[in-house]
Amino acid sequence: MASTLLVVGLAACSSPAARRPQASADSGRPVVRPAAVDGLLARTMARNNRANARLDAGLLSSYEAGSAFAIDAGTYEGERRAEKATGYHPPNAPFTLRRQLSALQREPAWPVQLLTGGRTVAQSRNSPAGPACDSLLDFEKTGPAAPWKIVLEPGLGPSLPPVAMRGGYAAPVRPSAVRAADGLPAKVAQALLHFETTGNLGPFQRSYFTGSCWQLPNPRLDLLNAESAGFAARDLFSPLVPADTSVFALRGGATLAIFTLSFKDELIAASPSAPVAWRHTSLRKDPSAAFTYLLPAGNYLQVDQKGELEVAAVLSPSHASYRLVGDYYGFTSVTGSKASSHPTTTVPGATLAAAQKGASG
Repeated sequence: MASTLLVVGLAACSSPAARRPQASADSGRPVVRPAAVDGLLARTMARNNRANARLDAGLLSSYEAGSAFAIDAGTYEGERRAEKATGYHPPNAPFTLRRQLSALQREPAWPVQLLTGGRTVAQSRNSPAGPACDSLLDFEKTGPAAPWKIVLEPGLGPSLPPVAMRGGYAAPVRPSAVRAADGLPAKVAQALLHFETTGNLGPFQRSYFTGSCWQLPNPRLDLLNAESAGFAARDLFSPLVPADTSVFALRGGATLAIFTLSFKDELIAASPSAPVAWRHTSLRKDPSAAFTYLLPAGNYLQVDQKGELEVAAVLSPSHASYRLVGDYYGFTSVTGSKASSHPTTTVPGATLAAAQKGASG
């Protein structure tokens, strides 16, 4: 939950089966009771604000894991390198979530998932006003002595999904919905590829790429921008391995699925005499651009940007269709092949240049 997001709009291995409620979740004595999670969100947000202020990846790892940790640790590393290069420390204004959702799985064995959600609220008077946005935090506890850790943290518009409850716990998910959720990461990755190569939105809506609270990376726009600048770009998405899909039943028969895609964005020079000029962006002007400092400025034949994209999707009751309701993404590494010649072109805005905009943390 990197607090860079507040500056731009208020806005750190288990098997695939380990992050989903089971069809038999109502049977057996639960290993965690709802009262045991009282105060968890407040404690976690206070710790998160301390970690953000210090860019402390060690503290971050005490309450985040999976793609949540990978994304936020990558942001921390970029901000540390930017500070070393420029002397500028990003403001990292404190924030919290005003909780409106708490859905604990009624599991008779470990691990256990807890889905929380609420409105993202700045805690500093100096924080700029932003849109009204919500966030989901998917906590996981892997054993009786293990800490609760956030593993997925997508940002949403001002609307939380209506999670179905039963007896104070999250309602069990139908096996058919679990199977359908398993197929969503591959479907979304394929749809992004199709949009990039054809310009056809397919199952997506144009608002998915332009929202103020969350927005997908736009691979089609990246492709066209690269071509106009005289180099090539490819945005490659694939399901995370091992899968981390987490599913929750919603009222009315729909299903919420949250999962991670890995991505690799390639910027390729047209020729050795026309390399890609990688430049560092001022964090004073664009707080989301810390990732540019993950690679030294210079001229490159190719630049590879790797990261992870968390997606929140709602499956229809029949499982025949889905719609996206939120996301969170960022870079985990940037590498490049150096060129010796002087550039004749520059990167007009690298893929996912606003990776943190409108996300949850």
